[in-house]
Amino acid sequence: MVESIATTGMSYVIMVGAMVFGYFLAVSRVPFELAEIIGATGASATVVLLAILAILLLLGCFMDSMAIVLLTVPIFMPLIDKFGIDPIWFGILVVRVTEMGLITPPVGLNLFVIQGVANVPMTKVFKGVMPFIAVDFLHLFLLLAFPKISLILPQLLL
Repeated sequence: MVESIATTGMSYVIMVGAMVFGYFLAVSRVPFELAEIIGATGASATVVLLAILAILLLLGCFMDSMAIVLLTVPIFMPLIDKFGIDPIWFGILVVRVTEMGLITPPVGLNLFVIQGVANVPMTKVFKGVMPFIAVDFLHLFLLLAFPKISLILPQLLL
């Protein structure tokens, strides 16, 4: 019971902190200036999207997925808008990549949970997760190569 209260309290702290951070970003206009700077470099939408996904994958190794989404989406959305990327597709990619980061060695947070529950050496956990990581990257490649895969259901709702 105490653990669930502590987890709920931490979730609220993260959300309040993310809201304050989002307000700071809105007032300072940093994301919009960043979008202008990156847009002026002449980078393509694909390069920008791959860079964002790489950052999210790296952050996923160290942080909780909810915290990553709450802290990075306000920064990346002006870039996504500027380059004309579908926000629904981007949201699906963000969730997919942050969850991939949670099982990516060497610091994937879920790997430590698995190790604690199964009581096996970390090397065995790392070896056991490799097929899942390979399939996750294949899935990500398919979502990047064929965006319609992830947009079929949302388009049915329109």
